[in-house]
Amino acid sequence: RITHSYAGASEQILLIASTSGYGFLAKVGDLLSRQRAGKAFLTLGENEQPLPLSPIGVDAQKIACLSEKGNFLLFGIDELKLQSSGRGVILVALEKQDTLSQVMTVNAAGLAIQGQGRSGKAMQEIWSNKELSDYISKRARKGKRLDKKWTQLKLLAVETTATDK
Repeated sequence: RITHSYAGASEQILLIASTSGYGFLAKVGDLLSRQRAGKAFLTLGENEQPLPLSPIGVDAQKIACLSEKGNFLLFGIDELKLQSSGRGVILVALEKQDTLSQVMTVNAAGLAIQGQGRSGKAMQEIWSNKELSDYISKRARKGKRLDKKWTQLKLLAVETTATDK
């Protein structure tokens, strides 16, 4: 069953993760196969799902992990290594009954957080690296819970402008 697809240069690096909180970096060229049936490159356990592939930009500095229960963790991209297949390493420690809902890279411009407030009103905030500093830790930690006023959270990339560099 195909869940996600990606087309890009063979040297492009992707962040590959699953809902179990595991993930790794891989080059697109390492994921290619000559076999018609394709190549299995992500090991999944029972009830685990792959998350969408996330390309790593040249300006990527950190990895952001968001769990279904609202725990948020940022760690340096240098804490992950390149692999060609497997389960990967623990990106974020998850509580029982919690899953990793989103993983993405963060550049110097920071990131945007989108969700709903207590009244159901749509909210979006752009957080700079300074505002994100409370959530920076080492890989495989639990992270911190985002403000309880937020529900149905989603992380969005913020484009780097010439003044941010």
